[in-house]
Amino acid sequence: MRGWEISASWQGLARGTLLGSRVLGAVSVIVLLGSVTPVHKIFQGLRWFRVPEGWVEIALLVYRYTFTLLEQTADIAAAQSLRLGYSSPRRTISSIGVLAGTVITRSMDQAVRTYEAMVLRGYQGSFPFGLLPPMTRADVRNVLVALPVIAVSYFLLEWWPS
Repeated sequence: MRGWEISASWQGLARGTLLGSRVLGAVSVIVLLGSVTPVHKIFQGLRWFRVPEGWVEIALLVYRYTFTLLEQTADIAAAQSLRLGYSSPRRTISSIGVLAGTVITRSMDQAVRTYEAMVLRGYQGSFPFGLLPPMTRADVRNVLVALPVIAVSYFLLEWWPS
């Protein structure tokens, strides 16, 4: 096949399975965290872990405007569908290209409008984050229970002889 050689081994399959399960596990934890924790608590946690404020600001804006962008994408795709934009494979490819270009253009326009609105409201380079609430006894208890569980799980999964 034009100078390419494809080979497979049990070791490669095992490493690929391990990598895939790690990715699936990480995504599962993020989805679980996102579904049971209010987003403002997640961002408070990022601040508590001393994640730079600029990163937290960007994460806040990404979270907020992701849903706007998805809504616009769905509207455009629905309009294309009504105009038979996905009636054949050729038109589907063309419609997807138009959709991608339109979404990128609209996201750039939204970024400019958002920045201008923030400047008009007094934005001076950083969000005014409030003080973090102190840790309660329940928080300390949860940390004291979770850390050993995480440490033992890590040891068993990474270092236990297989």
